[in-house]
Amino acid sequence: KDSNEGKRIGYAENKNTWTAAAVYRNEKENQVHAFIGSSERQAGNASYTTIAEVRALNPDKSAKVNAPEGTIVKGIVISNATLNNFNSKSLLYVQDATAGICIKCSANHEFVFGDEVLVDLSGVSLEYYSNLFQANGVALDKISVVSQKNTPEVAQVSVADFLAGKYESRYIELNEDVQVVEADLSKNWGVGGNH
Repeated sequence: KDSNEGKRIGYAENKNTWTAAAVYRNEKENQVHAFIGSSERQAGNASYTTIAEVRALNPDKSAKVNAPEGTIVKGIVISNATLNNFNSKSLLYVQDATAGICIKCSANHEFVFGDEVLVDLSGVSLEYYSNLFQANGVALDKISVVSQKNTPEVAQVSVADFLAGKYESRYIELNEDVQVVEADLSKNWGVGGNH
């Protein structure tokens, strides 16, 4: 392959150590250029805590429990603060294959629907607020985007299970016919300076 440095005459990579090298011949300058690169973030076999396991840390709705050190979840964002679908732009909803969770960030965020994120919950307070399970005060630097434009899994849910709260903080589709009263179509979640 060609580049600004000339024609590539060699390339090698070692995925185990996240390093790569390329050699180019620049015919105009009669020179050979070599480039070596590595990543400061070397991947190992990562293990994450499932969201269901995090939720199980606090079965008592009246208690506050801190997540143990090393509690990191990986999931897909199912909320979108820029669409004003919540009353606070610091709320973030994330789900994995096991459950969903509301994350109350320490500041407004710009994560969007479909972002795959890693969230370090180490030491974070896990508690219920108005019967909603949430991780409180997560600093934005404890959340990183792994990939974007993912399609989250949609749970097929009955109206009865929805009303019972069995799919809290999950991306769902009601599998029964549902109608919204016309008067409710114009209602907003966020009003005025409530963001």
